Amino acid sequence: MTSVERRADSSSQGYGTVTEPLTKDAPVPAILVAEHILYLRQQAGVETNFVHLLGLTYMAHALMLTSYGEPLFLDRIEAWAPGPSIPVVYGAFQHHKLGPIGRSGTPGDKVLGPDARMVISVVENSFRDTDWRSLTSSITAPGTPWYNTFFGLGEGSVITDESIRSYYSNLVENAETEPSSVVPT
Repeated sequence: MTSVERRADSSSQGYGTVTEPLTKDAPVPAILVAEHILYLRQQAGVETNFVHLLGLTYMAHALMLTSYGEPLFLDRIEAWAPGPSIPVVYGAFQHHKLGPIGRSGTPGDKVLGPDARMVISVVENSFRDTDWRSLTSSITAPGTPWYNTFFGLGEGSVITDESIRSYYSNLVENAETEPSSVVPT
């Protein structure tokens, strides 16, 4: 059986596809993750602005790193003043400003593997009722990868996958050992 291999092309911030067998979920371009999140939210009747979409895409990447130890996408995540930014996603959706994204999202059923779809669905469901301000506040709080990168290395610095994985893995471990602890959502 053949499937589509997804690979990011960082020089053009696009993606290419080739047909060959896949043995596991491959990292995908971040724009495909964002499109699928937008699609799921539209199917659920939830309006989404581009800041919310950036945060949800970031959180899906964090959950993939935490759950599977592998990146969901290879596009860089940078520490910008408002919060974590994925430049390719920002560029595709910024013109919507803080209003609802008015165009249809794209389902990722044919280009996202089963683990990626599951992680994205968990994040979308978990944060469905969280407004974009609350989501942004939780991912920019002191001690978060964004906070440490932004205030340690400066605006525009890359937030590493290792810092994201480490931070969110520690949150999960602390939540399991200290059920009464408050975990940012």
